[in-house]
Amino acid sequence: MDCNKVAVQHISRVSDYRKPSHISEISVQAEDGRRMVYGLPVYNIKQEEYSFAVDPSKANTTTNRVTISESKPGEINHKAGLDEYYNKEVQPAYATSHLLTAVLSSDYSDLTGDGITADDAGTAVKFNYSKINAPFKWRTPYDQAMYNRALYADPTDDKGSFVYGEKELWYLHSIESKNMIAYFITDDRQDGLGVLNYMGGKNDAVKQRRLREIRLYAKNNLSVPIKTVVMEYGYTLCNGVPNSNAGGKLTLNKVYFKYASSGKGVHHPYVFEYKNTAGFGILQTDRWGTYKPSTANTANGWPDLKNDEFPYAVQNSDANEQVDMWQLTTVKLPTGGTLHVGYEADDYAYVQDRRSMGMTNILAMIKGDGAVTTNLNEAKGLRIKIPYAKTDGEATTWFVREYRIMNPSCMRGCSSISATCRKAQTNSFMISFLLICWWTK
Repeated sequence: MDCNKVAVQHISRVSDYRKPSHISEISVQAEDGRRMVYGLPVYNIKQEEYSFAVDPSKANTTTNRVTISESKPGEINHKAGLDEYYNKEVQPAYATSHLLTAVLSSDYSDLTGDGITADDAGTAVKFNYSKINAPFKWRTPYDQAMYNRALYADPTDDKGSFVYGEKELWYLHSIESKNMIAYFITDDRQDGLGVLNYMGGKNDAVKQRRLREIRLYAKNNLSVPIKTVVMEYGYTLCNGVPNSNAGGKLTLNKVYFKYASSGKGVHHPYVFEYKNTAGFGILQTDRWGTYKPSTANTANGWPDLKNDEFPYAVQNSDANEQVDMWQLTTVKLPTGGTLHVGYEADDYAYVQDRRSMGMTNILAMIKGDGAVTTNLNEAKGLRIKIPYAKTDGEATTWFVREYRIMNPSCMRGCSSISATCRKAQTNSFMISFLLICWWTK
């Protein structure tokens, strides 16, 4: 029986980095008297957070990433800017979760004190786990460092940052009762790869695993499974993700069942299809984590802003076209039927009793008589865009009715305006940015 025990080990001794006072078991009592035991803590062994000064000439402002190097082993080169800032914070090991190790009936009793065994009274279900031998090294972002421009007017205060850590990987190996046992067969994933060290680099030596089969046996006959669940995968979704050897992310394509030694189930699978019309890209989500292409801001009137600067959700029908990216859209059933899954973006008009607000463009500065001006000294007001096509008079009436009366203090805004102290001067060191914040009362 192939249980794929290569590169894994069963629950063993407490590792050296765990403190003697760590929580070794958590129990939860259910209403019907059953007791669920969470007896296996899963540890993040190490976590290091780095922040440092960077050279803006090494940054990519499209992706907000900056290239970094070491000044000496274990230290990031931070000889840049005015302050040459460098900060490193290290967190000690901590448990990220506790895995379920047993479910005990209300009348369960361990008669011999040796844990869950067949001679115990009552009912018990035991969960066994396997652990990857080496720690999994992770990093955010996966390579380079996040780029923070700080003040746009000052190229000497730019900073970079990233987080690096090492954690345990545990996987469910089997679930057993007195008479039955289910084995969970796993193999290596080709995506979700870790890094070599805190500087990054793809690590092929320690891989996460995927569930390939679940085999259910009667304990009195371990030669032939009663039932087998088989999963088939691909790597088609989100093509271009950097930590994958197969191009994209792990994608479940089929699930089918086999009974005893019969393999007929392979001809009657559940087949899963997904929307997959976009590849991986940095800065292509909104503030809710929903897919938002880099072109969305341009199409909606914000051509100069990236998604980190303008992370708000798209306020038109395009939102419904983007919300289902990489999501399940179709399930083909073994019976010949088909399930179609549809998605639409959430929308709302009110937050409690207040009209929901939205971001809109400032079209122009205006004088007291309503004429457009580009002179700050002459500006007495702003002309803003509203979401409905109306004539000037109707637009003003609509805005006052819908916003000013219902929310007398709801208007707020910020504008960044480039200015220079010399005529025809475009040198970046001579330009400052005025951040003007305003609101109505």
